[in-house]
Amino acid sequence: MDRAVDAARRAFEQGRWTGQPPAARKKVLLRFAELLLANRDELALLETLDMGKPISDSLGVDIPATARCIAWYAEAIDKIYDEIAPTGADALAMITREPVGVVAAIVPWNFPLIMAAWKIGPALAAGNSLILKPSEKSPLSAIRIASLAAEAGIPDGVFNVLPGFGHTAGQALALHMDVDCVGFTGSTRTGKLMLQYTAQSCRGISRCSWPRGSSVLLLPPAIRWC
Repeated sequence: MDRAVDAARRAFEQGRWTGQPPAARKKVLLRFAELLLANRDELALLETLDMGKPISDSLGVDIPATARCIAWYAEAIDKIYDEIAPTGADALAMITREPVGVVAAIVPWNFPLIMAAWKIGPALAAGNSLILKPSEKSPLSAIRIASLAAEAGIPDGVFNVLPGFGHTAGQALALHMDVDCVGFTGSTRTGKLMLQYTAQSCRGISRCSWPRGSSVLLLPPAIRWC
């Protein structure tokens, strides 16, 4: 786990991804989306083997939705700008959008690729380094897309996949002092643990838990809704 975090941190600090022009990052993520579709048969089979859904669903829903999500965020890279806030004539206020650094993404077993894409897309589009922790019950597709990300041109250390159990790998990521933000989707019980872990490490967390619907995101100093 420490090696994955160290690799992500080095990639971020060296600007391997965040230092690239927006148009270049957009091109790479669009290529990533294309590779997901080009390898849809293999990825769909891995999804079905891992968590048992009909292959027709994996082929017709999960893989296309995953690729669309990545492509959507790729297109947003050069379309969401910084802002100049309205002020008096004697002041200038600028709003800039910057990557937070190293993002840990923890996803559940039931929609492995779709829910991973919900976190991969915005994290990489913003220029962050990412560590994806898939469920121990369904890690195969996550491992495969890591190689597709590299093939698409995402630099080494920017997109890392860390399989493991929640009580070991997931907890360690949430507590790690060199992880800047944690994105989590899972049960309410585990979501409560994530809040405890990130509170100890003073890290921001975006959290969506079921079955009780959306829950608050704690991204200091702001509080917003999922």
